[in-house]
Amino acid sequence: MATIDDLMREAYSRWDDAKTLSRVGRELHGRTRLEAAREILARAVELAPADWEAWEALGYSWLRGFENEKGLAALREGVRATGSDYIKGVLSGFTEDKDEAAKLKEEIADTTDPAAKAGNLWSRLHEGEAEEALTAMRVLREEHPANEDVRDNYLWMLISAKRQGVAGVDPVGEGLPICDEMIEKEPDSIGGHMMKVNLLNAVENWDGVLAATADALANIPDEETVMLFRGRAFREKGDEERAAIWFSRAIGAKPTFAGARVDLGKLFEKQGKLELAEETFREIPEANPGYPVGPMSIALFCARQGRLDEGEKI
Repeated sequence: MATIDDLMREAYSRWDDAKTLSRVGRELHGRTRLEAAREILARAVELAPADWEAWEALGYSWLRGFENEKGLAALREGVRATGSDYIKGVLSGFTEDKDEAAKLKEEIADTTDPAAKAGNLWSRLHEGEAEEALTAMRVLREEHPANEDVRDNYLWMLISAKRQGVAGVDPVGEGLPICDEMIEKEPDSIGGHMMKVNLLNAVENWDGVLAATADALANIPDEETVMLFRGRAFREKGDEERAAIWFSRAIGAKPTFAGARVDLGKLFEKQGKLELAEETFREIPEANPGYPVGPMSIALFCARQGRLDEGEKI
C-alpha cells in the first residue's frame, strides 16, 4: 500500500537520489498531484539532466494544469538536455508554432527510438489512419515487449480505436492480461490499476470496473480518480446513492477535484435536488480557480434552468 503521504515522505527522505525522485515524481503525476510532482521532478532533472522521462512528466504536469507556456518551456528544455525523440514528438503535438512542429516531426520521422515510434503511431491513429496505426503498433509491441512506453501507448490505442469503431478491436481481451501483469509487478503503482479501469470502462463493463476499482483502492486507498470511476460505474448501474457517496469521497480525497464535483452536481440535478446541484457547481471555481470548466459548469446549469441572462454573465 502506498499513499500520497508515503510517496512524499520517500521523496523528501531521498532528496539527492535522482532515480527515486524521478520515479516518485512520475507516480505523483500519474495520481494528478501536479504541484508536488513538479517540485520533485524539477529536482530530479536538476540532479540528472539526461532523464528524459522526468522531463516529459514535468512538461505534462504543467500542461495538465493549463500552464501551457511553462509546459512547453519544460519540454523544450528537455529536448535540449536529452535530445529525446519522444519528447520531440510530444512537443510537436502541443506547440502552436507550426514551423517548430514541422521541424520536430521531420527530425523524428525516421527515429529508431521505440517510444518515439509509438508516439508517432498514436498521432497517426488520430489523423485518419486508425487501422493502419493499430496494426503497426501491434508489430512494434511484439518487437519490444519489455518497453513500457510502447506498452502504454498500445493500451491507450486499443481504447481509442474501440471508441473510433475500428473493427476487431478487443481492449479487454488484448489489454487486460497486460494490465494484470503490471499490477502484479507494481501493485502500489497507479499505472496498471488505472489502465485496467479505463479498458473496462471503454467497453462499459460496469461490474468489471467495480471489481477493478475495489482492487485498486485496496492498494492505493487515497486515489480520487479511482473513486470517481467507481462512482460512475454505480451511476451507470442505477445505484445513485452509492454513486453520490463515491463522488463525495473523491472530493474528500482531493478537495480541488473538479471532475468529481461536475459529476456530483449533474447527479443532484438529475434527481431534482437543484439547490444542492447549484451549490456543488459553484464550489468548482472556488476549490480550483485554475480549472476553466468551473465557470462553464455554472453557466450551463443556469441555462438549463432557464436563467439565460445569469448564465451569459458568468
